[in-house]
Amino acid sequence: MTAQIADRILIEGQEFGLFSEPLNEYLTRANISFTAPNTALWRGYIARWEVADSQLFLLGVWGQACTVQVDEAAPTAECHRKHGGQCVVRGLDLRDLFPGSNGRVFADWVSGRLRIPQGKLLEYVHMGFESIYQRYLLLDVDHGVVKNTTIAETPQSKWWTFWK
Repeated sequence: MTAQIADRILIEGQEFGLFSEPLNEYLTRANISFTAPNTALWRGYIARWEVADSQLFLLGVWGQACTVQVDEAAPTAECHRKHGGQCVVRGLDLRDLFPGSNGRVFADWVSGRLRIPQGKLLEYVHMGFESIYQRYLLLDVDHGVVKNTTIAETPQSKWWTFWK
């Protein structure tokens, strides 16, 4: 797999890359499959996030998805969903995923650890989000609420084994 383009996250006025995919669970439940424009974006979208008042918000999504109605009796199409005929791909944004949203959606479906690389790139790895940085900001999120924030420094000795 190719190194992936990261989502973006805004924290205290600074924007960072996000080495996590917090939108995936929502998309799976909503049966939405974005189409990959290239090998650097297998998930098919880029999302923009914000942490404000210890809460995680989705600010925007940009990508293309197949919009043909799912038919469980049909074979799996190129978009990895079940429907008859050809895929119909169109651009989707935040309002398509969350009708009636005002441009900011509280991410109550997100629970787990978000990993945000910071500092100098120590080793580029041509695989997913495996590149190694000086340190990582780790956010522990429970149903959209940031419960804990820590900074993990990459050890100077044997840093190549830090995440393995």
